[in-house]
Amino acid sequence: MVYHSIKCCGSDWGRNITFTHFNTTMFSTHTAILWLIYLLSVCTNGNEPLPCDDKDSAKTSMMRLKLTLLCGYDKYLRPVLHDSNKTEVGFLLAPKLIEFDDMYKTLYLKAWLSMNWKDVHLSWDKLEHDDIDSIMLDSSMVWVPDLSIYNSRREVNLDQEVHPVMIKSSGDVYALFTPEITGHCMPNYANWPYDIHKCDITLGSKRYMGSTVNFKFYFDEEGLYMDFLLPNNEWELIATNSSRNESRVGPDNDTDTEFMVTLDYQFTLRRHASVYVASYLIPGVVMMILSLGLLWIPSDKVERTAILCTLMIIQPLYLQYLAYKIPSNGDTTPYLVCYYRDCLCLTGLLIVETLVTRSMVSWASDPPYLQSIFRFIAGNRALQYLLISDIDPKNAAKLMEAGNDEGSSLVATDQTQQWKLLIDIVNRSMFYLLVPVYLLLSVSLLPLNISFSII
Repeated sequence: MVYHSIKCCGSDWGRNITFTHFNTTMFSTHTAILWLIYLLSVCTNGNEPLPCDDKDSAKTSMMRLKLTLLCGYDKYLRPVLHDSNKTEVGFLLAPKLIEFDDMYKTLYLKAWLSMNWKDVHLSWDKLEHDDIDSIMLDSSMVWVPDLSIYNSRREVNLDQEVHPVMIKSSGDVYALFTPEITGHCMPNYANWPYDIHKCDITLGSKRYMGSTVNFKFYFDEEGLYMDFLLPNNEWELIATNSSRNESRVGPDNDTDTEFMVTLDYQFTLRRHASVYVASYLIPGVVMMILSLGLLWIPSDKVERTAILCTLMIIQPLYLQYLAYKIPSNGDTTPYLVCYYRDCLCLTGLLIVETLVTRSMVSWASDPPYLQSIFRFIAGNRALQYLLISDIDPKNAAKLMEAGNDEGSSLVATDQTQQWKLLIDIVNRSMFYLLVPVYLLLSVSLLPLNISFSII
């Protein structure tokens, strides 16, 4: 058994600690680690105030004031004369840069964070120190309010960061920090690219209750100063909101229940959508118009089939790229994705309709229902105007004759022409049916938070 003595440097006087060192084979690694943690905690527990240096050796009045203020000062003790006194801390947030990472649903905020409080141990008489009204010190030398960001992705404790603080002769302390803050967001991409997101940042103390250290806003009721904010090319800040909240800790019926003070900030961001409108929305509208225009091209034309096959290739590619571009949105499908999905289904329907009507051109049969369809259309003026106004005049005249004379029929006409006449009627009917469907689908392209789906 061997005795060792070490000297810890937690204070200027040192501290002798004697411990017993056994052979490593006599105790486990776990025990050794516990001893090491204990020794480190003892050596770093230097909470005693620093001893007073010889103030007469100071070469300037500012150096002498600094030595006077820090003589016997303990930065670990709250700066009040009586422990029952409350420390009032003013808080101001001045954002400089706001960015939103929609992939990780995180708000990144770079800001100037200003706090002020009164430290009764750091006041002096200006007449005794050459009329010096203020002095600059590092925040590591004085007591700083324990302020943390509760919902940050990484741990941020402002009292552990070293920044300059200005101390007035009255004991008022002004600290300015420049932290990089991350906030929590619950995004909703349903209306992408017109999506609007609200992100929250919550600050508070982990060490002090509200009855001990009271955080409050200063400069204005919201504790925000937005004049330093730089514009962002992707996101626009459209609204801010802040509130000071008190949360009681303990039973509600207890009159001595302590409470925690939190400062809550909410930032509302809207995406700049101009590039996405040109890239995704305008092509979607063009595809819609093209699909409707194809119904005015005869079904037996090769151009109609070629364009439909091209749309059948382009629309899935857009869907794949949107799935890559838009982050996951839970169970809610973004409206733009629904639009392209439904347009793809309608394109498939048009391809089936084109293939069926192309095969009808070669049909030579004369089913009785053809004459019934022609007579029904000829007997309704509205259907005549909508379905046969642009059809070949000869076929239209025969159709009108069939409707006016029930005894007559189109048997005398070529049976192939009858089927072509029916194909034209089917195409016109499909056009008038799909126009309102596409119009309802196009509502999804507007920033109205409204969608319509056929699936």
